[in-house]
Amino acid sequence: GAQIGLEYRFGIASGTQFGFYRTSDRTVEFFAQQDLWQPDTHPFGLALAASVEGLDNFQDELQPRVALVISRAMGERLALYAVPTFIANTNIGVGVKMFGIVRTIPR
Repeated sequence: GAQIGLEYRFGIASGTQFGFYRTSDRTVEFFAQQDLWQPDTHPFGLALAASVEGLDNFQDELQPRVALVISRAMGERLALYAVPTFIANTNIGVGVKMFGIVRTIPR
């Protein structure tokens, strides 16, 4: 069946956010993100994200993750993201993933 998740995210200061996420299969994730560079003062945005995820209501198979979020706005309607990510304690031992996101901004 489908996974249902609930996320609670809040900001403490400008550029800082914390939160948690829980799914219907009792996976829990705690996360934080801190902006390092704002795209309005640099050619691109840079943020550091970290999280830890655990199964069975955070009782089993903890997986820490750290990621660098690199973003670039292209005009008013397009944003590009690259997110190199390190994940520990995966089924293969240690995972490193890299993905990009293209986001269109509606008018």
